Amino acid sequence: PKPPCPNCGAPGGVGADGYCEQCGMLAGRPRDHMESDFGAVAAAVTDRGKRHHRNEDAMSLAVRDTDVDAVVCDGVSASFDPDVASMTAAQTAGAFLAQDSDDLKAVIEGAIVHAFEAVAELARDGDPRRAASNPACTIVAGVVRGSKVGYGWLGDSRAYWLPAEGPAEQLTEDDSW
Repeated sequence: PKPPCPNCGAPGGVGADGYCEQCGMLAGRPRDHMESDFGAVAAAVTDRGKRHHRNEDAMSLAVRDTDVDAVVCDGVSASFDPDVASMTAAQTAGAFLAQDSDDLKAVIEGAIVHAFEAVAELARDGDPRRAASNPACTIVAGVVRGSKVGYGWLGDSRAYWLPAEGPAEQLTEDDSW
């Protein structure tokens, strides 16, 4: 059965193309709202903003016992396929962070470098418009290993420390490595 339209409420109104057959509005895409919830340990959510027709952000969140791996990427709107760039970077970095290593700096740097390489490869593969305007995104990656916390970033996405009490503290500085 076809789902109801979230815009006009028409039962079974959304066609196979994702548009409502009654009001003509786009019903939404799976990436318009994504969330991961690991209870009291970690959670993440991303939504399509008001200025874009698609969600150009992506994330990866993994929890293994007390270990947490988190990646947030924000597509650069001026580039071609920023949503593809952010998803590629988040998935690549997330997979790299899953390594079992005590060297947090090396794991985080490796995750960001591998994500960068995977996004750069997009310009050489697929749609030829990518070569003219390379897909691009920012990235913040963080890990928790027992009592150790490490993080790294590239671009203007920010990481914050949210203590149990008191104000949040900005950990990263925009447009830096």
